[in-house]
Amino acid sequence: MIESPEVLLVNTDNAIKSWNLGPAVVDQQNDPYWDNAAVIFNVPLEEAKRRLCVNCEYYDNTTERLAELETIPLNQYDIYNSQAHRGYCHKLHIICHTTRSCQAWEAKEYELPEDSKPSSASVMFPGMD
Repeated sequence: MIESPEVLLVNTDNAIKSWNLGPAVVDQQNDPYWDNAAVIFNVPLEEAKRRLCVNCEYYDNTTERLAELETIPLNQYDIYNSQAHRGYCHKLHIICHTTRSCQAWEAKEYELPEDSKPSSASVMFPGMD
């Protein structure tokens, strides 16, 4: 169950202050947020820019979670003034967005299921494994 809109706002304010949640404006070129994030993460700038909520271990954008998020009204932290790009952060208990990042970021593990079907490329081009 997702927290109330009021609690989500308090948690988001805390994430901005304590966990370097940002950037505030996601489409701004040369945003100084990323220079600071690179220092905090202790990685090159290019790597910091790849550490996005969308590929974080704690980011949940399952269809079930998105349906739940649709019941939460938009707030000042939503980007593009829409439900688009929303996800839920299980670590900070906030609504996060695909193109944001924070200090809590951890790499999402991706595993190909053992029973997965061959990719369309290998079906179309056998022997291209």
